[in-house]
Amino acid sequence: MHNHISSIVVAHRVVDQVNLATTCEMRTSTEPRHHIHGLGFGARLLRQTKLVVFTNAELSIHENGKQHVSQIGFTQWFRRFWQAATVFGYPSPGCLLLGFARLFRPSAQRILVIFSGPSPDGSAMRHWWRVLAYRIGVWGATDVVAISTAAMVFVKHANASCRVWTSPVTVDMDFFCSIGSDASAEQMELPDKFYLVVGDYTRDDSFIYQALQGEPIPILRISRDPSIAQLVATIQKSSRGDRILSKVSFGLLARLYREAAVSIFVSRFDGWQPAGATSLSECLGCGGIAIAEGGGVIEADFGNLAKDAVGCPIRFFPRRNAAEFVRMVREMGCIDELERLKWREQSRIFASRYLDIEHSFKVFESVLEAKGAQEQ
Repeated sequence: MHNHISSIVVAHRVVDQVNLATTCEMRTSTEPRHHIHGLGFGARLLRQTKLVVFTNAELSIHENGKQHVSQIGFTQWFRRFWQAATVFGYPSPGCLLLGFARLFRPSAQRILVIFSGPSPDGSAMRHWWRVLAYRIGVWGATDVVAISTAAMVFVKHANASCRVWTSPVTVDMDFFCSIGSDASAEQMELPDKFYLVVGDYTRDDSFIYQALQGEPIPILRISRDPSIAQLVATIQKSSRGDRILSKVSFGLLARLYREAAVSIFVSRFDGWQPAGATSLSECLGCGGIAIAEGGGVIEADFGNLAKDAVGCPIRFFPRRNAAEFVRMVREMGCIDELERLKWREQSRIFASRYLDIEHSFKVFESVLEAKGAQEQ
């Protein structure tokens, strides 16, 4: 999920009963994640009483009609939502399908879950097409669930007439507490002090490594993406102990979040999606200390969650300001242990109050209940 809400959300993982063993088995499967058996699948979707479209999702569609979500976090967190609806996870086709559903299945509940705004990457024509597809999705939906402020801005800009719901980036606190005692995670030798960067290709590795080139503290980079490993290998400083790890257990990941001098979150796409929100939520849930680039979606999302005196524990530096970034990293890396414990506790308190997975459950259930009440 290190691509977690992400989480949007959006994200950065079955319908029916889902467990971790099933999810792990699916991840190691040699089958492609994107495949549809026959054109009749779309017709079957339109016959459902409820239709849900997730943007920025990867699905594996099987002949038995079950949809295994592979890249929206741990699906057992949301199984109550999955079980109540059909899921279609390709952004543009999915949004178009909602438009068709409004025309041909006007009585069906049509739910669009948006993790971000349309991507501006690529040519102007491609961006125009994405915006059009998303607008059709919003037009065709009876309910829109916005996971990020970026999605919320787009929905308002599209003048949506449907019901609009908001659900913040969430993290399962019990899950991270339980994996913190993983015995195998304690065996790996770590530097006395290190910086941590976790996530996929949305992280701005070039900015991070270039800015910290003169720092003596090593950087540990965690990513399962082979292209990230190739990139980091060319820009990291092995002489100071920089490392790239691609196979990390959840227990070890939780330990890395806790023990890092600081976890760094800088996104290449922070202007239009909450890239890094999932990893950032994990970091806070594990009691880690986080620094992130400000002035974008991440600061807006987490700032909106901080509603009382607890405040947001994330330190934000000005957008694209390498000097301020380095200054803040040095400052956080040098605080004494007592101050570090205070920051970690603030992270845990923030996560327990504002990143409670039950909030998302309630939001999703409210979406479905609203339809049920209307039908009655």
